Amino acid sequence: MVNIYGKGGHARMIASLIDDSYSFYNDDDFYKADPRFDWIIGVGDNSNRKKIALKLGNVDFINADQGLYVMEYEIGTGVVIAPGAVIQNDVSIGNHVIINTSASVDHDCVI
Repeated sequence: MVNIYGKGGHARMIASLIDDSYSFYNDDDFYKADPRFDWIIGVGDNSNRKKIALKLGNVDFINADQGLYVMEYEIGTGVVIAPGAVIQNDVSIGNHVIINTSASVDHDCVI
């Protein structure tokens, strides 16, 4: 089971990438989520994602990932990599980053 913070289009896209059951939450009801389950933030806006990550505090975040990787890379937690995205050699991706559908992140890039 995965807790998804968000109930809009981006949250539903993330749900389609997860190979597990999930529930959606937002500001009104996130405190009702089962704390045993992992989280991912299903909100597209960067500043809001950061605020939500801080609000959730010390929970376990998962990645929703259906991209293609080439060689070596580093990836943080709570990252969303949509279908068709390509991550090239020696890329570093931080926490709660969204790499959208069919994006290309080329060699030696830091996000």
